[in-house]
Amino acid sequence: MKILFISYFFPPDKSVGAIRAASLVKHFPEKDIDITLLTADTSEEKRKELEKIFQKEKFSLSKAPKLREIGYKTKILSLLELLNLEHYFFFPDVYSYWIRRTYKIGKKIIQKSNFDAVLITLPPYSSAVIGYKLAKKFNLPLILDYRDPWSSHTGLNFPKFIVKQRQRKLERKIASYSKLIVTVIDSCATLISEATNIDEKEIVVIPNGYSTNKMPTQTAPKIKEKFTLSFFGNYSKAHGNTVKEFVLGFRLMVEKNKLDPDDIAIRYAGMKSRSAINRDLEISNITEYFDDLGNLEVEEMIKEIQRSHINYVFAPKILGHNLTTKIFDYCLGNSHVLIIGEKESIYDWCISIEQKLTHVEEDRHAIAEKLEVLYNLWKEGKLEYGCNVTKIAKYNRKELAFRYANLLHENFNKG
Repeated sequence: MKILFISYFFPPDKSVGAIRAASLVKHFPEKDIDITLLTADTSEEKRKELEKIFQKEKFSLSKAPKLREIGYKTKILSLLELLNLEHYFFFPDVYSYWIRRTYKIGKKIIQKSNFDAVLITLPPYSSAVIGYKLAKKFNLPLILDYRDPWSSHTGLNFPKFIVKQRQRKLERKIASYSKLIVTVIDSCATLISEATNIDEKEIVVIPNGYSTNKMPTQTAPKIKEKFTLSFFGNYSKAHGNTVKEFVLGFRLMVEKNKLDPDDIAIRYAGMKSRSAINRDLEISNITEYFDDLGNLEVEEMIKEIQRSHINYVFAPKILGHNLTTKIFDYCLGNSHVLIIGEKESIYDWCISIEQKLTHVEEDRHAIAEKLEVLYNLWKEGKLEYGCNVTKIAKYNRKELAFRYANLLHENFNKG
């Protein structure tokens, strides 16, 4: 079986999309799926990384649009996002300039070989447009891999009714042409079904899973001299009020308990703009408590998760459907998870694997009280870590990729 796989993100990119894509590319060949990757060309480092994985004819690079990079350097795009105007200027998203050149490359790839299907992982939603155009031109089955909903995404907040309807019309056209839709959690399947009018029962759920095959121990060598609360990954504008309440609650807690940066710290690793993070920290004047870990490779990230006393996640109501990918790594990393916000997807999943957790509502005073409780438990050596290792084991990315491959064979293998 032969698949053309289009993913804007791919290692050495450290985004969530890159991790899922890499997992499929790595494990599909073990299940007799010959995969050709088409991804964005962002650096010479990426080309060298791909050459380690593929024969040269098994991957192609399409020049990535510089708009997002340039926009953030000049603060133009940041301002457009802040004012919720980016969807007026770019359709379906800010990666739209990738569509034309990538479609041309995709045509050349398909013309050279026979493929059984085109697989697209999204977002960015521009990738879905490319896959649709290629699949339709060459009469190939289209597989849509939704890591997030599209027009029904509660965190995107499309401005004005006409803008959202334009997005939904495009999504329905592409989804109705597709032969298979896969997503990462049941709540996403519900939103996709509402947007596309496709029966939710026809949408297959294959979770993201954790990033390493090393299972945790049930002991917690939390030897740091100060209490550490860590966040790994990214957060968006939709998390804004939750983040604000957290940093203000943190400030209330350290002031009440007269703690200094030698006693407690907030740590961060990921691609979030540091200027945006600094704005969040300056709201409550806690910059001195902040440790920047940079953007870590997977194995180093797991080590830092294991070293943390608390790994926290933001769960605003507007993103109740979302199961952040890092939660798999938190739970694998022998953590104590702090969920700030709603008792929805993240909370339910943690309960299902018996993860040691603390939940607190999106309120600075409640957060301050809960942080004080957690700090005192840690000081007394009573803070609990870990999950049910047997229950989390089924979220191994290799096994999930194998399940995905079997699904493709069942639906598209002509041989």
